[in-house]
Parts: sequence; C-alpha cells; structure tokens
Amino acid sequence: NLDRFVRREGEPVAILHPEDAARLGVVDEAMVTVHNELGAVSLRARVVEDVVPGTVFVPGVWWNKLGFDGRN
Repeated sequence: NLDRFVRREGEPVAILHPEDAARLGVVDEAMVTVHNELGAVSLRARVVEDVVPGTVFVPGVWWNKLGFDGRN
C-alpha cells in the first residue's frame, strides 16, 4: 500500500557518515544529488554515525512521482 509506505518512510533520503558529510560540505537535512554512471537522483541528506564511512545508503525504492525531482 503506497500510503502506508510513505507514512513509514517519510521521504527519500541519502544516509551518510558525519566524516563524509564534513568532507563533502553536506549538512543534515540538505538536498543532495547522488549520481553514478547510470544517472542521478536528488534526496534529502541524513547525517548519522550508523553507516560505514565512505558509503551512502539510500533505503527503499521510491516511485518516480514521489521523488523530489521525479526520479527513482
């Protein structure tokens, strides 16, 4: 159920470690663009120590219409 998913997840996020956030100049709650050779997506940053430094964790799969920039 889409409504239940949105209530549980809130919004699309990119979770990164404080060391990486500091190196990249990212603050908690900022909008960031995550990209690779296949594409890019805009997400809200969550800065927490629960992830391994050097990684970005993007939980879930969001439908295009629910993403900030219409992408998944």
